[in-house]
Amino acid sequence: MQKKTLQPSRIISVGKASEIIGCALLVISFSTLFGWIAGAVYGWGRPFWGQSQIDNSLPNEDNIINTVESSIEKNPKNEWLMILLAGQFLHKANRVIGSDKYFNEAIVMARMAWSVHCKNLGNNQTFAVPSTFKLRMNEADILFECNKKNEAKKIYEELMSFINDNLKIVSMINNDVFATFYNNYAYYLLTKKNVSADDINVAYNLIKQCLKSSPKASSNPAFLDTLALVLYKKGRKNDALQATEDALVRAEGTSLYQYIKRYEMLAH
Repeated sequence: MQKKTLQPSRIISVGKASEIIGCALLVISFSTLFGWIAGAVYGWGRPFWGQSQIDNSLPNEDNIINTVESSIEKNPKNEWLMILLAGQFLHKANRVIGSDKYFNEAIVMARMAWSVHCKNLGNNQTFAVPSTFKLRMNEADILFECNKKNEAKKIYEELMSFINDNLKIVSMINNDVFATFYNNYAYYLLTKKNVSADDINVAYNLIKQCLKSSPKASSNPAFLDTLALVLYKKGRKNDALQATEDALVRAEGTSLYQYIKRYEMLAH
């Protein structure tokens, strides 16, 4: 996929930025709950449990956790309920004071989900199946959000190794899971400690692969946000601002705050 050339005339001014941000804030109150539900179910873009951490308006959060826990008791072999519960614990951990308990619960459930998945599939487990790849990626994402970055790193590298060793198989699977992985791994490389020039270059290649790996990827605001971050770290501030503008235009719900914050950071 050829990279779009960004026209200088499209770089928005500070005044236009304020106008965009103002309009975006009006949309937030109407789309917050929808955006949270969609993210929690589908895991679009960045780890879905991290994108909602600033939303303090969700009702009956404990009821949601209790409902999922009850469902797991009735379906103890359903790894997807476990990964959903892990996300709920992480979401709560990001919203309450003294949240170590919930971070730990998220870690336990994420690891349990993968363990149950492996037992369910036995010798048939393979990352060539998108659902298996996605579950392992979700585990890494949760560990990353819970500051278990070394463990997350090992899983990201494990998944990247599978892709590198099976490029033909991966190229035949038109699935958003791989686009999300490229994005999340790139974001990890850009936000870990001691980011090197090599990390930035690898992240840049990953996000380029992400944006061309799925028909919907080029319009995903979370992916565009990661593109903005890597462009900024490469010294391409105007291109980074453009990518953030594109993310803002396409964003919904609580993720709008994330892209507004990114734009404000890049604009100064």
